[in-house]
Amino acid sequence: MNGERARHAITDSAESLPQGADADCAAAQYRRRLPYLPDFFARVAEDLALSKATAVLDLGCGTGELSLGFAPYCGPVLGLDISPEMIARRDLPANVRLEQADINAGRCAFERPADLVAIGRAIHFFEREPLLALLDRATADSAAVLICGSIVAPAT
Repeated sequence: MNGERARHAITDSAESLPQGADADCAAAQYRRRLPYLPDFFARVAEDLALSKATAVLDLGCGTGELSLGFAPYCGPVLGLDISPEMIARRDLPANVRLEQADINAGRCAFERPADLVAIGRAIHFFEREPLLALLDRATADSAAVLICGSIVAPAT
């Protein structure tokens, strides 16, 4: 990924949680979430020219849906989430790590700058200033930020 710093946003009507919602509330919402479209990851990988040299940072990764979806198209993937229960997966590909971190506290360490930062269905949990500071610290000059949303299935 070359050239000027790019910011890409893909949203298809982001879900909203009640004011003051926390990670436990988000975990309860997962069962109602619709999966990303089947060709979503391949399309983004093609559009952003992802390769095995691309490092991906997945903020508010939850159970790792974006981390796992991008894994076949890139190099190292680091997913960060505040909830240890959400990241408790054991079935991860070799290039994916999920770690507990509080993005709003600003205490995240990175081995290398990310070429792609993905935020899926979690943007509303982040405070503006810590998020912007993290993006400045954790991204390569040519990084893309992909903000993904979805529609929540109606409660039954």
